[in-house]
Amino acid sequence: MSTVIVSASVKDLVVKADVVVQGYKVSVTGQPEQVVPTPTATFNDVAPGDYVATVVLVDAAGAAIGDPQSASFTIAAPTQTVSVVDVVTVAVS
Repeated sequence: MSTVIVSASVKDLVVKADVVVQGYKVSVTGQPEQVVPTPTATFNDVAPGDYVATVVLVDAAGAAIGDPQSASFTIAAPTQTVSVVDVVTVAVS
C-alpha cells in the first residue's frame, strides 16, 4: 500500500463577488473525496493500480469554480529481489 500526495498549482480567476468558496475538492479514483483549504491532500493505504487524481475549487454548494485539472498515475505492485540459481559447478576428485 502506498501514500499518495496530490498537489496542484493555482492561478487567478475573476468570479462574482457573491461566490462563497468552500475549498479545493481533491479526488483519487476509488478513494473518498476530500475538500481542503489548500490544493494539497494525502491519501493513505492506496493499493497498486492505475489512478486519476483531480483537483477543483468548489463553492459552498459543491459546484466547481473553474475547470477541474487531472493527472493519471500508476502505483506499481511491490517487488523484491531474490537469489536464484545461476550456474552449478561440480568438482570431482
